[in-house]
Amino acid sequence: MKLGDEITHVDGLSVQEILKQDIYPYIFASTPQGRDLEAYGKLLEGPKDSPVNIRIRSLNGATRDLTLTRHSEWKEKPWTRLPSFEFKELSHGTAYVAIRTFGSGDVVQQFDKIFKKVRKARGLIIDVRENGGGNTDNAYGIISYLTDRPLKGSHWKTRQYMPSFRAWNQEEKWHEGAHDPVQPEAEHPFLGPVVVLIGPGTVSAAEDFLIPLHHSGRTTLVGERTAGTTGQPLLVFLPAGWARICTKRDTYPDGREFVGIGVIPDVEVHPTREDIASGRDAVLERGLEILRTSAAPWSAPEESGTYPPNPPSREEGGDQISPPRAGEGPGEGSKPAPKQLLSGISQ
Repeated sequence: MKLGDEITHVDGLSVQEILKQDIYPYIFASTPQGRDLEAYGKLLEGPKDSPVNIRIRSLNGATRDLTLTRHSEWKEKPWTRLPSFEFKELSHGTAYVAIRTFGSGDVVQQFDKIFKKVRKARGLIIDVRENGGGNTDNAYGIISYLTDRPLKGSHWKTRQYMPSFRAWNQEEKWHEGAHDPVQPEAEHPFLGPVVVLIGPGTVSAAEDFLIPLHHSGRTTLVGERTAGTTGQPLLVFLPAGWARICTKRDTYPDGREFVGIGVIPDVEVHPTREDIASGRDAVLERGLEILRTSAAPWSAPEESGTYPPNPPSREEGGDQISPPRAGEGPGEGSKPAPKQLLSGISQ
């Protein structure tokens, strides 16, 4: 197999048939993009050392059948060994930082260590496309180096469930709150242009990371829609395992929705099969292009409201089931829930 080959059939069934009957019903997700990111990784799962027959289609349209053997365990998959923090100096004076988790304060410490190099950069790219979340405090810790004024965090609410009120058909009540504003910490913060790369793998606390930056106009978001979750799950234990139910609903400070929708990039870029085959990172390239034309230091108004209006709500809106943040269940980096677990449950 080669990069760019498309798997069209598994054990005689089309990919769409398998997704519909064997995978989608057992996945909890807030959005189609979040669901697909989880689902496509399960297409070839099965007992270790068992065979799987697949049909692939190459870039030139030719098809062929292969038989593979399932050798690896989940912990052996290459992407589980990627570093949680990565720093590079790219062309045209651009600093690049990939942050793949906010589950540990180590990422803030590592950012602090390289911050002198960041401050000298003409522009900064932060890549959270593979960040499954963690602790929002760590996300805010990174933002504190990029601002000279407080930035508002997301607004949230959670249900105040009173059974008697429900029996009396009284309107449901909510408890509302907001994350504390992100305070500037660095004596000399980086105020140059910032681009953040995002996608369906940007989840939970990684989405919390985006809200203060995007709402304030501090950054340009490039890539694809995020998973559209809030984290903070309630674990419901069942005979076959457990399910996770989102217990709160987050929005932008002004009420703009992203749960069930995803944080929408300012510049949408979808990698193609040809990009994958050639090793081209189209999202990163677009981010670099934006920075090359953004020379002015950041100067945002006191209250920003320049982003696009709310997109239409999707069916997937409402209280959603979201992956847990670190310390809120099975733990970050654990294997996704087995197929037999119930899902799609909402309050």
